[in-house]
Amino acid sequence: MKMIPQILDVSMNTFHNYRRIKVGDRQDIPYEKVKQLEILFGIESGTLINGKTRGKSLAQLFKGE
Repeated sequence: MKMIPQILDVSMNTFHNYRRIKVGDRQDIPYEKVKQLEILFGIESGTLINGKTRGKSLAQLFKGE
């Protein structure tokens, strides 16, 4: 637990704040830190995603969809 904040290059307080985030909270962990955690724990990319990001492609926007 003491090494993870050092590896992520964040303070212990920031790391504890990350740990308290619940699914659906508006607060989020920066993408780079999430990727570092996935690598650190040897889990598949995208495993720690909190929700789906939705949007329209540029082509859809130009077509007015």
